[in-house]
Amino acid sequence: MSDDKKTDDNKASRKTSDMARRIWLAGIGAYGKAFEEGRDMVRGLSENLSDRTSDTFETLAEKGEKIETAAKVQGAKLAGRASGLTEELQSTLAIDERIAAMRERLSGNAEDRHDVIETRLDAIEAKLDKLLKAQEAPKKPAAKRTTTTRTKKAPAKKPAAKKPAAKKPAAKK
Repeated sequence: MSDDKKTDDNKASRKTSDMARRIWLAGIGAYGKAFEEGRDMVRGLSENLSDRTSDTFETLAEKGEKIETAAKVQGAKLAGRASGLTEELQSTLAIDERIAAMRERLSGNAEDRHDVIETRLDAIEAKLDKLLKAQEAPKKPAAKRTTTTRTKKAPAKKPAAKKPAAKKPAAKK
């Protein structure tokens, strides 16, 4: 082979390797450019987000303060109502306790009540017996009783109509 041909092959080989190297460098350059643009974009978004976040945070904090104020007002109202209800409930409980105590005083123990009622009934029966004996005493002595008892009372009969007395015949002489 001739030297010219070798030189041409070397030049072609160099051109190919230069071309491959340039392609490689272009890829690295594209990567670098994409990295820088992405970084710039993130920085821009970060600053923009930072501003937005700050604004949003402030807006939310203001709303939170308004809600907190409204909640305190409602809480105070509810506390006032609860206090009133508590006093009313205590009053009601006091009345219920007083009613229960009064019932206990009036009714007493069930066994004691039973004994009292029984004693009173015995006294009433004794008085009734005395009254019945007192009513029977002034009456005529009772006729002897028969051993048979009637189960039904016979209806009262009308008295027979009186017939005019028959004249006695005159005695014969």
